[in-house]
Formats: sequence, C-alpha cells, structure tokens
Amino acid sequence: MSSAMLQIFQRLSGPSGRIVPHAVKALSSGQQMERKLTGVGSAMRKMTTTAPTIEQAPRHPPGVAAHQEYSWRSDPDKKLWEKLYERDYKDRAQMAMFINAFQDLVAEKRSSGELKTGSDETFRVKAVYEPRAIRLPEKITQAFVEEMADRMNERNQRLSRESFLRLLAAATDVLGKEPNIVHLPRETKLTVVGDIHGGLLDLCLIFEMAGWPGPGNKFLFNGDFVDRGTHSVEVLSILLALKVLHPDSVFLNRGNHEDLSVGRAYGFFDEVIAKYQNPEVYAAIGKVFVRMPLCTVLDKRALIVHAGVPCSKEDATIYHVGAIAREAVRSTVVASWDGRDADGRWRKRPQSLSIVEDMLWSDPIDPQLEPGSEDIIERNFIRQAGSRYGVGLIQKWCNDLSVQCVVRSHEMVMGGVEEMKCGNGKSLWTVFSCSHYQESGNDGGYLVFPACKVGEPSPLPQPVIFHPRGDCSVKASNREKMVDLICRNKPALTRAFKEAAGDSKTISLDVWDKILREVLQLDVDFKHHRTDLAGRVKLGMADLIDVADFLRRYKVQVQSRFGSKLLIEDDHSMGLLFSNRRELGAIFQLMDRNNDGKLSREEVQFGCEMLNKKLPGDIRIDADQVFDLMDTNKSGMVNVDEFVAAWSSDVMSSLQHPAL
Repeated sequence: MSSAMLQIFQRLSGPSGRIVPHAVKALSSGQQMERKLTGVGSAMRKMTTTAPTIEQAPRHPPGVAAHQEYSWRSDPDKKLWEKLYERDYKDRAQMAMFINAFQDLVAEKRSSGELKTGSDETFRVKAVYEPRAIRLPEKITQAFVEEMADRMNERNQRLSRESFLRLLAAATDVLGKEPNIVHLPRETKLTVVGDIHGGLLDLCLIFEMAGWPGPGNKFLFNGDFVDRGTHSVEVLSILLALKVLHPDSVFLNRGNHEDLSVGRAYGFFDEVIAKYQNPEVYAAIGKVFVRMPLCTVLDKRALIVHAGVPCSKEDATIYHVGAIAREAVRSTVVASWDGRDADGRWRKRPQSLSIVEDMLWSDPIDPQLEPGSEDIIERNFIRQAGSRYGVGLIQKWCNDLSVQCVVRSHEMVMGGVEEMKCGNGKSLWTVFSCSHYQESGNDGGYLVFPACKVGEPSPLPQPVIFHPRGDCSVKASNREKMVDLICRNKPALTRAFKEAAGDSKTISLDVWDKILREVLQLDVDFKHHRTDLAGRVKLGMADLIDVADFLRRYKVQVQSRFGSKLLIEDDHSMGLLFSNRRELGAIFQLMDRNNDGKLSREEVQFGCEMLNKKLPGDIRIDADQVFDLMDTNKSGMVNVDEFVAAWSSDVMSSLQHPAL
C-alpha cells in the first residue's frame, strides 16, 4: 500500500507497517494507466519496492462480517474487493501505530529540551482562510441543529473554526461528566446507530426515517463517526451539537476510529486540516475522543459496545471497565505488547489498555463457519489490534450482566444489520450504518429497541435497513485500487516478468496469474480480471500475455512542487503539508545533530537508533535503507527538499482512496 519509503517502517507495528501518500491517484486513459503523485519537495526518483509478507491471514477480511464471506465467494469482483480491503486495513492500522510511536518519541525529546519545534518557514507553507462558515449561537437549539445539518448537506458549509472549537469545548465538558459505562433503564426506547464514517447523507437519512433525537427518542451512536468518508467534520459537528443540546437523550460510544493516530492513517486528519488549516483543531478533537464512554448497558436488554467484550485478559469484568481512567487512553494502536524490549527488560501491557483495545477493535467468530470455535480467543492479526472471540464469551457476558444480547458495530455487513445466534437465547447483533462502504454497495441500517412498560416483557430489537445512494460499482473501485497496487509494485513485477519470459516477449496466462498473486500478495483469480488489467485479448494471444504491453499500461508520474511559481495547485496537498510542518521540522531537527540543514548517513543512523530503542526487541528500522530512499540525488546528503518530498509523500500523509 505504500511506495518504497514505508517499506522501511513496515515492522514498526509488529510484523509489518506501511504508509501511502494521500495524493496518489490512479488514472486510466485509453491504453495508458497512470498514477499521478502530487509531491511537495524535489522530484523523487522511482524506487524499488518489495511486497510485504502477511503473517497469518485471518479467515475473513477485517471490517467485513465473517458470515458474509461465503456469500461473496461466487463473485470474483467481490472477492477481489475483500482481498484489497483486507490488505488496506492492515496497512493503515500499522501506519497509525508508526505515527503513534514517532509522535511519542518527538514529544519525549521536546519535553526534555533536546528538541525544538521546527520553523514554519522551513517549508514555506501558508494557511488559507475559508470565509464560508456557519456560526454557533450562544445557546444551541433544535432548530439550529436541523438548519446546520441542511446547510452542511445541501450547501457544503461547515462551522467556522471558532464555532467548531467552542462546540468541541462544550462537548468535552458534557462527555467528561459521563461514566465509562452509561446505564439506561429497561423501559427506554433506544435507536442504535452503527459506523457512520463521515457519511453525512446516511446520517441525515437516518434522522429522516427515525426522527431527530430528543426526550422520548433517544439515540446511541456506537462509534466510528469519522474517517473513510468525506464529511467526517460535519458528521462530528452534528453529533456533538446534539449531545450538548440533549445530553440525556444522545449517547456516543467511542469507536476505534475515535483515535488521533488512527485518524492520521485513515484521512480524518487530512480532512480537518484541509477544512480548518490548523492542527490545534485536531488536538481539540482528541480531547473529545478520550472522554467518550466505552459502552452502554440498556438494563436487562443489551450491552452496546463498538467492537466486542474484553477477552485478552481472562479476569476482566464490567467492573474493570468502569474503573479505567479512559482519558489516559489516547490511543490503542501502540507498537507494544507483553514481551522483552531492546534492553531485555520485560514489558507488560497495562490491563486497562488491553481492555479498551478489545472493546474497540475485536471481531467475533461465527460458529456456523468455524464449528467448535465457541470458546476460542485469539489475536486479531489482520487488524493488528484486538482479538477474535467465540460466541461462548458473548453468552458469559450476557449472563453476567443479565441482558439478552450484545450489540456491536465495527464490521461492514451487507444487509446493514445482522444477528448471530450465540446459544441459550443470547444474540450478537452487528449494526453498520454507513451504506455503500468503500464502494461495496452494502445497505446501511440501525437497530431500534422499542419502549416497554414496567412489568411487561422486553420486546425484541427491530432492525431498520436503508439502501445506498449513488453509484455502487464494485468493479470501478477494484480497478482504481488495482492500478494503484500494480504501480506501487511495478519494479518487482518487472523483474519477475522478465525472469519468467527470458528471451521471449510473452509469458503464459498461468505464469502471469502466478506472478501477480505472489508479488501483490493477493489470492485471487487474476485470469478472470485479465481484460480489466491487460486490455483486450489480441488475435492468437488467448493464453499469452505480452509482458512489455502489460507493463506499459502502468506508469508513475511525479510532479514537483518547486516550479517557477513555487506553488502547489492541489489545495488539499498544501493543507496536508501545512498540517505536518511542525512534525516534519521536529523530525528533521531530531536527526540534524550539527544543525547544518542537511542529514548525513550517520545522523540518520543516530535518529533511527533512538527510535529503535523505543521499540520491542524484535523490531528494528534499517537506517541505511531509510537514508538511501531519501537521498534521491545520491549526493551522500539528504537536504530539506529531499526530506520533505519523501516524508510528506510516504509517511505523514494518508490516502483518501483505499489501496486499505
């Protein structure tokens, strides 16, 4: 999922870790397919990449419920979507872990006085004021929230920076007064909304169907309000305004994307900077995230949590959840686990961190697909966080809390809402409210717990489904992602094809399929996708692939920022660089020990050595590879232009379209 720069860092978060530039776009025109990368430094030369090794792939892709896997198997396009999504999810999780680790190191050095913040002038980046804005009144009213939603949806407007900061401060105060576990009486009518992921249209449709929140119409939004979609700022604004207006009728559980490190990896950070041109806004959002409750209990009826119940620590109970200092858990994506560090010291992960990670990142195992899995608890390798748990654990927690079911979100389900029977009358519901997620064409849904009277039996929850709006082309999504993936791995593919072809200009279709599977690390039938990837079949070439013709279709074009006007035409790219200027300056200064404005190989080795000391003993960054990839002109020194080009493209930026 990244160009070569992140291949170096792919082990930061465990087995591997890579990052992709947000500005990379796959383009197709006639017989030519190009990928245009809008950089911010001097032109970067083409760099060789190697495909990552996937350590113990799961039985189904993350973010897609396990029980859907077989239903998609008969459709090659949907199977390819699954594989590309699976790869993307792992990459971004690892990227978030890398960012978290490096930020911790920079913060440590800054607090000790060893490091000062880089100057804005180093990278010549200016902020741009956005005049079109919505002003927050002194007192939020229902009429204002509904009008704000309409203006955001119909006129593409948003709160002014000052208004958004005031709303964040008010929401921080309201959420901070709530416990880790919100308890609601059994008689409550409650609408549970799953992942929204910046889907403003979906959110407005839900309110149109279910009514606006308020007394007598309580809503619980079960995490993952941001990332992936293009209107995360607007969705968060509406939800927080409703929370401030109706603190006893609107509830917000924290999801795994309510995490600043994750937001940097999935696009929310870029969106905030593009819309507000100020990283302080992003920091203020982080204060809101850490104050969101971890779960909600609807008495005698349901435990509602974003992903799953605590399971990696055997003795964890609901009382442990209630005792967590949740404001201290700013991120659950950390490159650490029980084990020995570089100095041989045993490091044990805090129980509170493991509990929160399980609640925000874990996935269930469907007993129909994996018989005998009821009592299994295992590491979630693809997500690189949380666990996979059997339904026996759901039974246990339902019995302990005297509830009928557990409601979670976290995974896309094609029908919007799905129920997994756990035995003994207990159920696990998955609710996913973002329709057409990642161009999959899925329905959205929400779950309604009807009101009931004291002494009456509790009615069963009622799923409500809605269909996606707009184009739902899985094939178009696959094409974009595949062009990006092939461009990224073109050097490795070129070597493999030439070795297989020898003196011939062609290779067999079977060999072509085998090489693509191995280099791209995707277990799909590429022969089925031949026409999409290699063009029309020429006469007499039904079982052959012209190697040169295939490779000619995929090109990488680099545009340098430093032209005659010293301007970046892409506003989003400029916003992205502006957002990262302090981090870039800090990292450069961290390595530039003699302050000459250039990095020698020895200085890069020193910086990587410091970072290696912060990582578990089996994880190392190859400093020489880092240096060689940044030193694009092979002068033996890395100047600011080369540094900014490499880092802004590969480490500090993130995709707006998945490769995930």
